[in-house]
Amino acid sequence: MTNSSLALRVVNYTNERLKKWYNTVFEDFGVAGNGTVIFNEITEAIDFTFTERGITSTYSVPYWQEESIDYAFEVWAENAF
Repeated sequence: MTNSSLALRVVNYTNERLKKWYNTVFEDFGVAGNGTVIFNEITEAIDFTFTERGITSTYSVPYWQEESIDYAFEVWAENAF
């Protein structure tokens, strides 16, 4: 079972990184987007829901508990597109 305070820290950190990501993408490339991250209590994954160019997608990072706090964001950034 995942420690809920750890999950909350990872979700809060990742949401902030995601917000900054989309601000930068808009400023640099004019691509509007947004996203949110939640902790899925059933699967214990970090789940992303994000929208770019009017298309909404989801991405899940199931194995994050033993990694650094930025792991879920980095995996999403490298693999979600």
